[in-house]
Amino acid sequence: MLKLKHKSAVMTSNSGGTSYREIYYGTREEVEERSGRLAIGDRDKSGEYELVSWRTRQIGGPIYEIELMWENMNSGSNLRFLVGRHGPREHSLDVTVMSVPLERHADYRTNWNYCLAAKGTDVTPAWWATATDPVLTASQRASYRWVKTPNAVSALGESWHLLKMPTMNCESWLMPSYTITEFSRHCTLRDASWAAAACAGKICSPVLGDFGVDVVNWLSLGGQICPDGRRYVAKVVYKASPDPAGWDTTLYESAENEETEEQEEEEE
Repeated sequence: MLKLKHKSAVMTSNSGGTSYREIYYGTREEVEERSGRLAIGDRDKSGEYELVSWRTRQIGGPIYEIELMWENMNSGSNLRFLVGRHGPREHSLDVTVMSVPLERHADYRTNWNYCLAAKGTDVTPAWWATATDPVLTASQRASYRWVKTPNAVSALGESWHLLKMPTMNCESWLMPSYTITEFSRHCTLRDASWAAAACAGKICSPVLGDFGVDVVNWLSLGGQICPDGRRYVAKVVYKASPDPAGWDTTLYESAENEETEEQEEEEE
């Protein structure tokens, strides 16, 4: 009885990366037994290559061969090559800063960016240090006004004078902005379809985790599927809210609530 033998191996390198093809031959039973132990995504002995395809054929009489195609996991880009599976396999975190109006700061005070004008008094009122809104009561307006600039005091009239300058010389502050991208690479459009099914415009958590970022919730900005040679790159982008309170659940639906309801219905 013929035992499965190694026939050849051919390494290929190009702009897309590195791959190699192996061919074994033996009896039909041996080839079928070998193919039965294979699974797309298996790694070779080096651990650097993944099995992306195989085929068997009869080459003459009782002799059959099996051809295995292996590809380097880093070929072409930093995206992992994935076939026959659904969902993201890699993710990245992008941290930048964005300018946010002072009024949106959790500890905002009106005196940060407003001058206080006064008429007939030089006494600083107690509420100057704690006010969070430039709107004053009728009794307060009789002696005080919030104005944006020192020059605006003269527009109130000759009897008004500048009492307090803003405590901060700015109108905005910088805060971190977090964006997570989840992605994978597929051989078929069907396997990449998970990105098209992303809950765009809904509150949901990244599938692969959030890198430990401390935010209230995440919003899916939608997915993208685009061809890359003979494969498809699928990705979904998630954004953390610039508001410390998170994305407003009145404006944005929660996809996670929908998933919970579906699971409960299935259990019933």
